[in-house]
Amino acid sequence: MEQELLNKVRRKRQRTIGIVVLIAAFAALAVFGLLQQTGEDPRSGGGDAGAASPPARHYVTMEITCWDLSEHMDRLTDEAVREYIPEDGEILAPVRVAFAEGETVYDVLCRTCREKKIPMESSEDPVYRSRYVEGIGRLYEKDAGKRSGWTYEVDGAQPNYGCSKYRLKNGEAIRWVYVTDYTEQTKASGGTGSGGAGKEAD
Repeated sequence: MEQELLNKVRRKRQRTIGIVVLIAAFAALAVFGLLQQTGEDPRSGGGDAGAASPPARHYVTMEITCWDLSEHMDRLTDEAVREYIPEDGEILAPVRVAFAEGETVYDVLCRTCREKKIPMESSEDPVYRSRYVEGIGRLYEKDAGKRSGWTYEVDGAQPNYGCSKYRLKNGEAIRWVYVTDYTEQTKASGGTGSGGAGKEAD
């Protein structure tokens, strides 16, 4: 009688173990199937195999210069600014800057100045319906006369609309230039390049 009871207990234990093994096998198959659907290799220990590659980044070059003023320091109206003007006029030598699709000249200027710790100030220009760059590197509009200020060029030419309207294209060269007389600059380039220069004194 006792032996029969022991046999029953043994058989019950074996059935329980068999059920547990079967459940574990089903669970393993389910996990494997899920990994296959997500494109993840179960042998890789995780990772993002099968995930879409990030979009290729775009680049432009950015330069900030006040060479015109550095060659005409006699036009400076605010002597306190003199110490901030480099002898060679290069506030920022050309650097390669990444940008995202749809970003503008203004977007890249803001980010570059922030990263390089170059002070920059702007306001909204109701005439151009764009951002108006008042000062870069502590050099402001009208610091060298009523026609002085910041303007920008793209591949050597001045666009006819504001900097926050110009959407960048890969490989372009952006140059911010402080001019002492925007009328001379406009005649030479055939554009306005409105970033700052262009407003008459109030």
